[in-house]
Amino acid sequence: EDKITKQEINYLRVVHLVTGPAVSTVRHVFDTEFDPGKLTYTIRKNANKLINLRQKKRISNSQFDLLTKDDRLTSKKLDLQLMICLLRNIGPKFDITDELPAPTRVTVEANLSRIKYYRNTVLHNHTHGTLSDKLFTTVWDGLCEAITGLNKKAFVKYSSANEDNADATDAVTKALTETMQNETSHSKGRVRTMTNEENYYLRIIHLWHSVVFRAVRVKFDSIFPSSHPFKTLNLSSKDFRNILQYNKRDKRCALIGLDALCQEKNVKDKQSSRKFTLTLMIELLLSPGIYHKIDEKEYTALSKLLLLYRKMDPSDNTIFTRETFDAHWKTITTSVIDLVGETQQRIYERKFCFLDPEGNQPLKFTSQTSNIPCAVICEI
Repeated sequence: EDKITKQEINYLRVVHLVTGPAVSTVRHVFDTEFDPGKLTYTIRKNANKLINLRQKKRISNSQFDLLTKDDRLTSKKLDLQLMICLLRNIGPKFDITDELPAPTRVTVEANLSRIKYYRNTVLHNHTHGTLSDKLFTTVWDGLCEAITGLNKKAFVKYSSANEDNADATDAVTKALTETMQNETSHSKGRVRTMTNEENYYLRIIHLWHSVVFRAVRVKFDSIFPSSHPFKTLNLSSKDFRNILQYNKRDKRCALIGLDALCQEKNVKDKQSSRKFTLTLMIELLLSPGIYHKIDEKEYTALSKLLLLYRKMDPSDNTIFTRETFDAHWKTITTSVIDLVGETQQRIYERKFCFLDPEGNQPLKFTSQTSNIPCAVICEI
């Protein structure tokens, strides 16, 4: 039965908290420390430090180009991760830690560290798009206390009921709205409103976790044995390590026991694909030693999904216009249908219709779906 679970809503609410109030709050601190009128000058003055950060993979090439080439640089062009990185390494150099600070520490640096920690824990670890009620309460309370500790007015714009989504028909928005409206006035960090653009983004996030991860994992498990992926790949230990290190270096792969995965002999512990990130599973499926086991349509579908996913950072572009939403939905749904094949097609079509009932009756996806208007496909 199709439904949105409480655990899925927990996850989406934390994503919104991190990408909404948390980002605004960190930007408030950032603008206090870096004069907005002199930001470009201040950043360019520290060019050598930026080069060093890029060499250490603390910032990406695209972030480096933004900081060094944009003549109208403002904090609104910087995501949460980049603002914290600059606060940590340039200017006053805040002592922002990777670990969760003790509850007794309530300094600006401690609260920034909490936001950084929870962002990485929830958005970049293997939560599979769900959070238990217990973990949700811990993360939510910790984030809200950190946010209000940095800016007491951070939740003002989110505290009134959202009438724009009162008549929403899609399952995700309805579930989010109902949950937020039922919150008591005593809830920490009361968030009762989301814009349509924020909802579009969260619906895409949900689609990645509820549909794409599952479809890719099914394909992965059908090709790789449960005992050990290294044996199926038939690659040298060096080649396999390079794939994993590439994912880890680009921060697309959490620590997943690199040495254990590369172990060649006496492998006794079974490796579960649930320990693998989406990008790692796709990288392995597209690797030279294995891609001949999937057909051309599946290869193209996986490549499109990988490219699109890499463009979506949970700390970046956290609002979607309807046009962006349509484009993502179209690419994801057609790619998933091409990946799962005819035997699973109806199951996924039904899932897509449940998530977006405005997208018309039973969908008929074919390899020519790309020529069908987005509205007909349904609409991550």
